[in-house]
Formats: sequence, C-alpha cells, structure tokens
Amino acid sequence: MLGFLGRRERWPYREPNGRVVLRPLQARDVLQVRAWLQDLELVRHAFGLNLEPAGLERIAEEYCREIAAGRRNVLALEAEDGRLMGFLRFSLRPGPQGLVARVGILLGLARDRGRGLGTEAMRLLLSYLFEVRRVASVELDTADFNRAAQRCFEKVGFQRRVGLTLLGSTPSQGAAANKIWMEFPRERWEGLSQGR
Repeated sequence: MLGFLGRRERWPYREPNGRVVLRPLQARDVLQVRAWLQDLELVRHAFGLNLEPAGLERIAEEYCREIAAGRRNVLALEAEDGRLMGFLRFSLRPGPQGLVARVGILLGLARDRGRGLGTEAMRLLLSYLFEVRRVASVELDTADFNRAAQRCFEKVGFQRRVGLTLLGSTPSQGAAANKIWMEFPRERWEGLSQGR
C-alpha cells in the first residue's frame, strides 16, 4: 500500500521501494522547467504542437509564468537522489459525480523516458487525487501521435473515452495535433486497490 495514504498534504509522497518522489513545485524549479521547454521535440510531444523557435519561446514563457503563478496544482517529480526529473500538473472542477481532476505530466530529459518512471509518477498522482483530494474521476488528453504517452496512461489504467477525439486547432503558437481523451473513474481505482 502506498506510504502516504491517510495523510493529508504531507510531502514528499512516495511509494515504498519506489523510484520517484512527488513534492510541491518550488520557485527554483521553474528555471529548470523553462530550460526543458527549449526542446522542440519535447514541446511537440507534451503539447501536441509543431512550432517554430519564436513560437516555442512564446509558449515556454507563457507556460512558465502560468505554472509559477499556480504552483499549488503542480507537483515536482524527483528521483530518489533529489534530481528534478519533471512535473505533474492538475486542475480540479466540479462534475456530476463530484470533483474531476484534469492532469498532465512532463518528463524533462530523454534519459528519463521509456523507463517506467512516468507510469510510476502517474500512479502516485492518481493515489494522491483519489485518496487525499477525493476526486470522482481523473481525465487527460494527449496528442494522437504520442503513442508512448498513451501506452503509459493505459498501463496505469486510463481508458480512452470512446468516440471522442478532440480536433486540433491552429493556435497562434503553432499547428495543434488531434487529441485523444482518456479517463480514469474512482470505481476503477477502488477496484484496482482492492486487488492489491
């Protein structure tokens, strides 16, 4: 069972024998996030956007300003040795069954991708949202071409919302890809938790 269940807002969150740690994002972390957002391929996969360098700069600036202002809904993802690897972001809104959390994840360096760290981090975030924040469901969207992210989310237990693909628009920052919408209801979380 996760070591932080039953505790409210105690940081850092970790799973016993886990490789990742979640903690609130600090102001000093935003500089590292800003550096990661200079990587065109990372931005393309994370946001589903094809950008020119000028558009990338604008997106990075806006995004860092936004997360710096709303850090309470952004969690740093650290390695056990304290190295910042990425972050997870969530927002809460009322839904018909209770609170709905919309989430996203970004792993900053290529060496941290493809090793199951994102899957582990997303499980921790789900546990936090379902057990501490008591949300009714969690949802996300991802670029339709980002198969690695889709596999990660499916491994955790997200399922595609059948029949719903968000069509890409053409924002001023660059052409947006079509999005796949995925969700994870509390009932599935409780079913998986009972099976552990």
